This record gives sequence, structure tokens and C-alpha cells, in this order.
Amino acid sequence: MPPSAPKRAKLNSSLSISLPISSTLKGHAQCCLCKQRGPKLMVVPQEARFNTFLEKNIIIPAGSRCCPCHLCTEGFTKEANEDITSVYTVSDFNRSGILELIDTIREHALKNKNARIDFDKSSLNDTDFRNLTGLKITDFEDLCSHIPNSAIRDTRVRSMRTCIGIFLHQTSFGDV
Repeated sequence: MPPSAPKRAKLNSSLSISLPISSTLKGHAQCCLCKQRGPKLMVVPQEARFNTFLEKNIIIPAGSRCCPCHLCTEGFTKEANEDITSVYTVSDFNRSGILELIDTIREHALKNKNARIDFDKSSLNDTDFRNLTGLKITDFEDLCSHIPNSAIRDTRVRSMRTCIGIFLHQTSFGDV
């Protein structure tokens, strides 16, 4: 009989890696958001934990609990999301926690790959170009045609058009 396909084993290991990522309290006895003690705390859903990491760069450790009033069908309520604060400046991870985070980030990136801003494939309409750069698409094309290839090299991760688009976006909002 042929061998079965390899499955990704659930790795469990001791907390061995400390990363400079802020985190909340972890515990079963008190809410990771409001720090209240209570008998009816709920485990924070993985999606709510991930969204907190994406939006606020704060890790809510797996198994953390919160008051039911902080949760809604989309994760945390708007009020709870605004009130999330970190307690620690460093988070400890094990192999399985890091793999879970990487897998979730990868799934999120793949799910949203068509929503990325792309100055190369013209997936942006004229309104998008105006909002991002202050220019119409035709004006952006004209500007790009006047910049020599030697001025801004394309690399593996960004093109000349992307560099110009980002630069114009930054200068449109006074960030440069």
C-alpha cells in the first residue's frame, strides 16, 4: 500500500521565543480587556485575536478569556476594540504559536490579494488614482513616461511605477 500523505503535525513546545510584540493578559480568571474577574468569561475567538494583532499590533494569547459583553458576531464590539490595551511589551511564543500566526497571516493575504493597491496592473480606477496620488491616470502615465529607467530601478518587490505612486501618495498627505 502506498504511504499516506504527510499531515502537518500539531507541534507543542515550551515557550521559547520572546518577540517585541505587545500583548494582553492571559488567563482564565479575569478578562483580558477590562481585567474584571468573573465566572462567565468566554474564550476569545481566534479571529478576534488575529484582527487585534492586524489592527493594533497586540497579541491576545490563545486561551485568553473576556467578558461576553465585549464580543459580537464579528469579534470584539467597537467599544471593546477601542479599549484594547497591552499589558506586556514582549510576547512569548512556541513553535506552534508562530506557525499558527504565520498560517493565519498567509490565509488573510491570499483572501485579500485582489484588494491590494497596485500601480502596475491598472486595477485602480481614475478616482482611486486621484485619491491616492492627486493625479488622473493619464497624468500618472505621462509622469512615468518622463522618468528614465536609470532613475528608479525595478526590484523584485516593487516597480518604478509603485515607487512613484507611493511617493505621490506620501507627498499628497504631507508625510514627506
